[in-house]
Amino acid sequence: MELNPDLSVRERLKEAAPGFSKAQRRIAEYIEEHYEAAAKQTAARVGRACHVSESTVVRFAHQLGYAGYPEFQAALLEDLKQSLSLEERMNMMHYIAPEQKADFLSYVYEHDIRLLRQAKKERDPAAFEAAVDALLRSERVFIAGVRSAAPLCQFLAYYLSFFLSDVRRIRPGASGEMVENLLPISENDLLFAISFPRYSQRTVRSMAFARSRGAKVIALTDRPTSPLAEYSDVLLTVPCDMLSLADSVVPAFSLVTALVAAAAERSADKVREHVILLEQARQSYDEKNLRNKSYQWEAEYES
Repeated sequence: MELNPDLSVRERLKEAAPGFSKAQRRIAEYIEEHYEAAAKQTAARVGRACHVSESTVVRFAHQLGYAGYPEFQAALLEDLKQSLSLEERMNMMHYIAPEQKADFLSYVYEHDIRLLRQAKKERDPAAFEAAVDALLRSERVFIAGVRSAAPLCQFLAYYLSFFLSDVRRIRPGASGEMVENLLPISENDLLFAISFPRYSQRTVRSMAFARSRGAKVIALTDRPTSPLAEYSDVLLTVPCDMLSLADSVVPAFSLVTALVAAAAERSADKVREHVILLEQARQSYDEKNLRNKSYQWEAEYES
């Protein structure tokens, strides 16, 4: 039976249920009742919990249309990212092995290294180059993102301002909407939107508005089926995974860093001019402060 690849794990379980064997029904019931646990458990551990072999669990994943158990497990995590509350995300910590918790820093490093390797493997050079071109050709660049995307937006806005003349970081307005601050956007401008699960509807609405005004839209998100994809002219995707309360967005920071570096390399003269002016301003400020402190010390000494 061939299943629609766009279906979630739960949807696939429901659609494939009539064809399950007794062993497969036990696995399906276990997953439905222990969704969070199954997302972190190996095929062997799921098999032990269901009193079936590891190979039976692997075949079950194939039955649902996945290339193997790792792909099935990744799909479980994707479903969880869309639905878990903060409290439920914290509960995911229970399924991390004790030896990993004992050296949590090492566990996080290894986790992020795995994500970076995946990001490198799945990179889209054509989309990356299109994003760099769009950034450099736009009169104004608006950057929108909230929650875990907010630090990425701040980072991107700060460094783009070194060589682009008008960079604006969009924050929610008085009503909580970002559209309020996007009213000036036009066909010569660009909106760079960032969002990861659970996706921000405010960010999606800002993209729809920008597109309605004829502006170019770049989206940075975690997968092609993200709701941001519908309103993007250029789609950039990187893996994003849950680490308990916090999302791991290391690959996203790497991609943003690469965008800035590539765009800056093409605008070397502007970057150099900006850096020179910045250094002159800092030097002037430091000298002024030193003179003021010198006067203060002299006054204190004389008194």
